[in-house]
Amino acid sequence: MIAKSAALRGFVAALALVGWTLPALARDIALDSGAFGLGFGLPLFHLTGLLAFIAIGLWSGLLGGGTVWQFPALTLLGALAGCLIGGAGVALPFSDLGPVAGLVVVGVSIALGLQFPIISPGVVVMVLALYLGFPLAQMVRGAHLWYWLGFGSAALLGISGGLGLAVMLGRMPMALGVRTVGAALAATGVFVWLDRI
Repeated sequence: MIAKSAALRGFVAALALVGWTLPALARDIALDSGAFGLGFGLPLFHLTGLLAFIAIGLWSGLLGGGTVWQFPALTLLGALAGCLIGGAGVALPFSDLGPVAGLVVVGVSIALGLQFPIISPGVVVMVLALYLGFPLAQMVRGAHLWYWLGFGSAALLGISGGLGLAVMLGRMPMALGVRTVGAALAATGVFVWLDRI
């Protein structure tokens, strides 16, 4: 009975997550809100980026311990590094599908409760953030500090949303609710992948 309740709460949370991300499906949103607003809106109005930030927060909440502060820091560092690499003109292989593949990997890791014996989860998070930051270089040429403050705030907001879901759902047996949401994130990543190939 408790397992059914956990799965039901996870399913409801997954539906709420889908409802929250629906505005990100609108690809022609134009915001005239200055550098901070542009930086803040960019991750929140792109479905893959928003779900990836939420997945990172959810995974850090599931793993617990030091990952609660390490994952957000690694995400910001990775996204900044990706943007700098893109701005320098260095080609990143599979730059279109990298964020989607990262979302699938993180979602499956959450759903199955995987622990990587060789590569730490922090490395996976940083590589995903690198791919999330890479395309930003083309969008924000010449952006200044306010853009980066907006982007970082939005990324931390998405990660905090994932952490909140983990806190809300993670107290159930074997964190079944969190794993259900992880499976939904992975499935969404697969659908986006199929749409892009």
